[in-house]
Amino acid sequence: MSIDFEALRGEIGGEPPDGAQLDATLTRIERLETSKGPSIVTEWQSTDAKSYVWTAWFGLTGTRIGFARDFLRDCGVDLKALKDEYALDDALGAISGLDFKVSIRVNGNFVNMDVLGRSDPQMTIDQAVSDMPAQNGDLPAPGTAAKAPPDDDDIPF
Repeated sequence: MSIDFEALRGEIGGEPPDGAQLDATLTRIERLETSKGPSIVTEWQSTDAKSYVWTAWFGLTGTRIGFARDFLRDCGVDLKALKDEYALDDALGAISGLDFKVSIRVNGNFVNMDVLGRSDPQMTIDQAVSDMPAQNGDLPAPGTAAKAPPDDDDIPF
């Protein structure tokens, strides 16, 4: 990956403006412990040429947990499946790298955001798994797969 010198000079990028509705990639999401308790930290980048970047935090305790619940639900996470930290970490990993449509609200030095839904028509993880040949029965019968000639050392694909 090359360095974006326009962004480095401050000619593009930065935080998105108040009121913006844009498509953005969830580039990183982690659960971590802070002095105020467990939180989810997210890093975002807009998918347009302006390359806006920002971070959003969601607390997992007290009154802040409602914002985290809304965020996870709006990203498509099945909240009923969250029984422990391992399930939460798996859910966070499943949405990392996906594109979402988001709405931005700037509050002083803070960027608040709402996820409005997925911005790309990609299939869900469950749909992708059910479409795999091993799941839908499209694998060839044993012994009927193409074989490489004896002198060919390439692996057949």
